[in-house]
Amino acid sequence: MSSSIDNFEWLEDAIKDGYINSFNYNQFSDVKEIGKGGFGIIESAEWGIFERKVALKRLKKEVCQLDKPSIKEFLREIRLLMKASHHPNINKFYGVTKDESTLITNSAFKGMPGFIEPQCYLVPGYKRNKKSDIYSYGVILWEISTCQIPFPFFSLDPIKGTPKKFTELYKRCQEVNPDQRPNIKEIISTLKDPDINIKKAGSILTYPKIPLTQDYQTDSTPQEGI
Repeated sequence: MSSSIDNFEWLEDAIKDGYINSFNYNQFSDVKEIGKGGFGIIESAEWGIFERKVALKRLKKEVCQLDKPSIKEFLREIRLLMKASHHPNINKFYGVTKDESTLITNSAFKGMPGFIEPQCYLVPGYKRNKKSDIYSYGVILWEISTCQIPFPFFSLDPIKGTPKKFTELYKRCQEVNPDQRPNIKEIISTLKDPDINIKKAGSILTYPKIPLTQDYQTDSTPQEGI
């Protein structure tokens, strides 16, 4: 695996585990460019929910177009801000956000963002193959079992009542290393296994309540970090 993927896995894990807050981009308004750095564009914005002005740093390019030194410097900056965020003379880091409209525009040639394997974004010049389709198929299996829409950094945790072999199957399909993903024949064979009885499982699955909007929740108070 490339070091780029390993580095961004650290960022994904930090967000998933709650060490880094992730905010809905729609919370920010009046976004204006105020400067440029080595690999990012600095913007000012109004953070409506907290009624304060903040600075947003946007990457100039997609991750897959950044060279390794830029990615390394980007992540180094995040780590340094995490350590020094409580210093009175240093900007406080509240978390990360993502402009979904930019993501969709930049990803149009690849497909729907939630179904795209990480390599398409993290490995410059990466060419999709059959294993790429297996990854997407694994997302579909996850979507079927959870009734949720996939999005970047989504959790692979199964819901109560999902057959264990079914869960193991879609997780294998979404292995970061393409060589560790099963082939289509193995997938079909597994789905025919008597232990994977979707109809029977459907009667005991406990589906989560999905809110109509996924706006910022008051119980996830931003922590001043990074």
